[in-house]
Amino acid sequence: MLFIKFSYYTSTIFHMRLKSIDGAWDFYNNWRKENSFSPALKKNVKITRKGWNHIFNKNRNETDKYRRLKLLPYAKELIELSTTIQNIKQSDEITFIAIEHVFNLETNYKVRVILESKNNSDYTFLSVMDKKI
Repeated sequence: MLFIKFSYYTSTIFHMRLKSIDGAWDFYNNWRKENSFSPALKKNVKITRKGWNHIFNKNRNETDKYRRLKLLPYAKELIELSTTIQNIKQSDEITFIAIEHVFNLETNYKVRVILESKNNSDYTFLSVMDKKI
């Protein structure tokens, strides 16, 4: 299992900022301007509106949307600190990459970040999710 020391940045104080969608959008929009370098891919990962829209998919309930918004800072640090890829799936011209890490939030949660690449071009953040283990 991958062990990463995560910064104070992903602490409870940040989650207090994410009480509103506006706070989450501010975080995401700033992240979009910076992008993230992935040591696992040895490439930059673009943060685009597509990831935000994926979180707000009309088929998701409000609890799921809020939970994913709270995971955004974990997704950023996971992309920037992880050195391993857990899963790769090919679908026609699209490659999906999964990066995971187990966090001790209230209990142990596995956080998974999904990145995509079309025609082996740049990688783009697509989604973040968690699973209680």
